Order: sequence, then structure tokens, then C-alpha cells
Amino acid sequence: MLLATTLLALLRFCLGSSEQGLDPINNMCSRWNHQSAPKPHSLLDLLAVIKDGILYIDGGIETFASNGQPPRVLGNNEYLIGVDMSDSWDWKVNVTEKAIPKTTPPSSLNSVPNMLRGAAFSAPANDPKIYIFGGSNFTLNSSFENYTGPLSDTNALWSFDPTVSEWQQHEFSGASPARPNRGAWADVSDQGLGFFLNGYYDSGTSTGYEYLHNGTIGQTGMAMVNTTDLSYSRNFSTSQIYGLEPTYGAAMAYVPGLGRKGSLIVVGGASKLITDSSEGEMNATGDTPRPRTDFCPVSAPAPDNSSYNIYLYGGQNPLTNEIYDEAFVLSIPSFIWIKLFVGQSPRYAHTCHFLGNRQMLTVGGSLSTNLTGTCDWEYRGVAILDMTDLTWGSVYNAYAAPYELPQNIYEVIGGSATGGANIMSPAKGFSDPSLAKLFTQPSNTSSPRTGTGGIQSTSTQPASTHTGAIAGGVVGGVVGLAHLAAACLILIRRFRGERSRSPEAGKSQDQTPHELPADKIKHTENELGTDGPVNELGVEGQLGELP
Repeated sequence: MLLATTLLALLRFCLGSSEQGLDPINNMCSRWNHQSAPKPHSLLDLLAVIKDGILYIDGGIETFASNGQPPRVLGNNEYLIGVDMSDSWDWKVNVTEKAIPKTTPPSSLNSVPNMLRGAAFSAPANDPKIYIFGGSNFTLNSSFENYTGPLSDTNALWSFDPTVSEWQQHEFSGASPARPNRGAWADVSDQGLGFFLNGYYDSGTSTGYEYLHNGTIGQTGMAMVNTTDLSYSRNFSTSQIYGLEPTYGAAMAYVPGLGRKGSLIVVGGASKLITDSSEGEMNATGDTPRPRTDFCPVSAPAPDNSSYNIYLYGGQNPLTNEIYDEAFVLSIPSFIWIKLFVGQSPRYAHTCHFLGNRQMLTVGGSLSTNLTGTCDWEYRGVAILDMTDLTWGSVYNAYAAPYELPQNIYEVIGGSATGGANIMSPAKGFSDPSLAKLFTQPSNTSSPRTGTGGIQSTSTQPASTHTGAIAGGVVGGVVGLAHLAAACLILIRRFRGERSRSPEAGKSQDQTPHELPADKIKHTENELGTDGPVNELGVEGQLGELP
């Protein structure tokens, strides 16, 4: 405690004291376990390219330093950070970021929280608000300025209106009695919905959970936030589907064109209990990723919607703690895994979004399990992957050419850069008729492209392909959105298969990491402790209907 206090005082002396605290932008060493969501400013922005839009980054753990050098201090981001996405930029030269203080409204009895591992949802384009759901309080460094520890407030939902700079707390106990964290989440902003699947409660959830110490309590079900009318929010039971402990660290991607109102793809994650079932088994083939948590997905349909491709980036192995710098695609309906590249700059606990027609924007992430050991070489906390050329860089192009399939994908599933896939089913067929039905009538209309928490960057309206309840399956699961009250979820609970480790695509020179010297601060606390063995999720899946 004395060492942490001394280092904080030394850092504040080097940086200068400020009533605003340590600068979350200029003094950022690294940031992870945050929430982020892009927000368009008009319906035109939603359906074309994002113009005058802002990417909001909320909360998260942050290490602070002066020019990346020791001493480094572990703390949390107490601001809402806005990144201007209205025009092209190079994060090395001219990206504009703004730290927005969190001011508690006079009518609220509780302070605006600074959460970790929650979710950010953007309301429809005609509503300026963003919503912050769930999360855990920062508890790792009680010497950090403004440290509060767990709060007594358990309300899971807040919103921020940038037009009046006002936060508002929302009663949400009917759909979520407390704040879960580290669940799989997706922003379905074109329908005014947000989803948060499973996760857990821990000692940072609220004062009522401090007794857990390093333990956790799994959160069952999937919370749905209806941002157009919060009274219609609810929680869907997943107990009949899982038949095991809830998952954590999984990722969820929204695919608007798959099904009458789109589908949710749930991938990866871990659980403390393994139970296998042969019912509804569905195995993907190809170059299957190793088990992982805390990675990020984005989805990109082929221009003709003949395939839907889920890009996965980064993550950490829950068994070995190995951190990955890998990108994979799960292409459906062929259910084939395709490795895109392996690099030398691993990270986990980041977020990513599909923006600017064909680019995956990554936000933050930790490069090491030594939380203060190094600074992020992407010193503005963002990076860009061109999802067609498969090159990394520092430049965001707001006017990039439309997305086309990279050769790595179409040489496996057939067709060309514009689509025309000729592998339209898994190698062993679909495990359930509902799955086959989902893919029998692909849309001929270009559909919105998005990712975890992502706003569509270019599209027309999603096409209607079916009526009735929709079920689907991938590694993790699919939830059809046509009739949520009768939706189905199928689980396949392990990445498995041969794993090639050779690079599959080159990277631009902007991707080459320039690591900073290791910090002398030793940090031994575990941020994500568990009260039992951690296991990757099992192989087989089970199909069941949500009530």
C-alpha cells in the first residue's frame, strides 16, 4: 500500500497535479476491460457511412504514465471518452479524442459508475443516448485517486445524452437484479435492442457481493435492453439450453441479414463446470481456433449475402493464460473456420467495431498479464484492420471502398470477392432442420454490417428471408431475432481441430510493435479470480427453446 501511494504521488509530481485527475488520454499507458459503442448522429449516418459520429469509450482499467515510462500507476478510467469518426484520421498524427467528465445528475441518489467488463449500447439513430449496462467496480488499487471500491448501488443500467451532457439511472431490476459483468454482448441498434448473455457477479459488483473475494457467482439468462421502451426489457432464461454453469468471457456478434430480423452469434468463452450432451451436436470444420476468452468479433456478409463471415481477433486462453495475436473467420453457412493471420503483438480484453465500409477498429486491450509491465504501442488506444486487404495500419478511412471478401475466404468457400459461395452447408450437414431452414433462402439485398456493439456503416435495410421462429448454430450459438419469445439457441462449446501457427496474411509496417521498457512495479492481485477450476467449454451442444 505504501509503495503504491508513493508511486502515485511521484507520478502526480511528474505529470502535475490537477483537479481533473490523471489525464485518461494524454497519460494513457494502456486501457482494457472497457465498454465502447459508436453513435451516429442521423438516420443517414446509420444507413450510409458514419458522418459526424462519435465512438464512445466508457470505463475500463487504465495504467497511467508520462511518455510511457515508469513509474506507471494502475487505476481506472473515470471519464467517457469520445473519438471523432466523422472524417478520416491517422492515430499517429491527427485523431481527435475528448475526455468527458461524468457528472452525477442532481436527481440521482447514486454516482455515475465507472464500470469494467460491462456493455455499451447505442440507441436508434433518432435517439442521441448511449446506454451502459452491467460491469464491475475497480478494486485493484485502493490508493488510486477517487478510489471508491464497490458501490452499494446495484442498478445495472445508465444512459448518457450527449446533447445535454446528462446521465440518467434507470430502474432495471426486473430484467437484471444486479450488475453482471464479463458476459457476451451485442448492440442491435437498428432495432433499438441490446443483449447481454450470462457473465457473473464478483466482489466488485456491489457492497453486497464483497464476501466473494476472488470467487464469482454465475449470471444465468440473457438480458435484453429495449432502448426504445425500457418497460419492454426482459431476461430470457438459458438454463434449458446450457444445462451447465453460465459462460463468461464469450463474444457475441449481430448479423443483421441472417434471418428475418437478424441473428446473434455467440462464440467462445469458458465455464467452471463441464457437462456434455450429444443432442443437437454441430461441429465446425477447418482451422479451428484454440480456446479463448476476452476477444472481440465483428460480422461482415458477402456483398451478395451468400456467406456471413464472423471475424475474431485476439483473446486469452482460459487454461494457459496465453494471449493471442490472431485473426480467424467463421464463415457460415459452410461452418468453416479460416485462419487469416498470426502476429507478434497479442492482446485481450479489447473491443472492436466494423466502421468505414470495410475496417475493423480495435479499441484498447492488455498486452500482458503483468498489468503494469508495459504500455500499449498503439499509444492512442485504437488500431485499424482493413478486412478486405487484411492489412493493419494507423489510418481510418471514412470513405473506403465497400467491403469485399478477402481471397483467404473465397478460395475456401468458393466464389469471388463479391460473393457466389458454393459451399452452402456444413461438411456433415445441419444437425437440426431449423438450422437448414435458416440458410435456405439467403437475402439478395445488401444487409447492414456491424460487430460487437457496432453501428452499421454501410447498407440498405436488412431483408426479410423467413417468418416464424429462427434457430441457428455456430461455435457458441445463434439467437434468431424474428420472434425472441420463441427463439432458439444452439451451443457448441469448444474450439477444436488442427491449429496452424504460420502467418496467413502480411501486416503493414504500422502493425509492428515498439514495446516500451518493463515497469518495476509488481502487481500480484488477481483481477478475475474464480472459486473453482476454469475449463474451456465442451464440444457438444443442446438445442432448446427459450420461454
